[in-house]
Amino acid sequence: MRNRYPGTCYRCGGHVAPGEGHFERFMGRWRTQHASCAIENRGSPDPERAAYNKRRDELRGAGTGRAAQKARKRLRDAQGHVYGGVA
Repeated sequence: MRNRYPGTCYRCGGHVAPGEGHFERFMGRWRTQHASCAIENRGSPDPERAAYNKRRDELRGAGTGRAAQKARKRLRDAQGHVYGGVA
């Protein structure tokens, strides 16, 4: 959605005037980005979100149960683990 309020683009650091970008909720706060930055970075992973997800999986993987098993599998896959000897 378009932003109603000015802000700072979290991708390039530039000023985003009202109506010239997009906003999103991330980790309990609002962040904005230019519409052009959103188009340029479409499909590319957000490094801040990737770091958050990795830390979440590390903490969750220390526990027990199905959620911990899934978290440990995501961490192994990120390291390039091969299952069953097949690449």
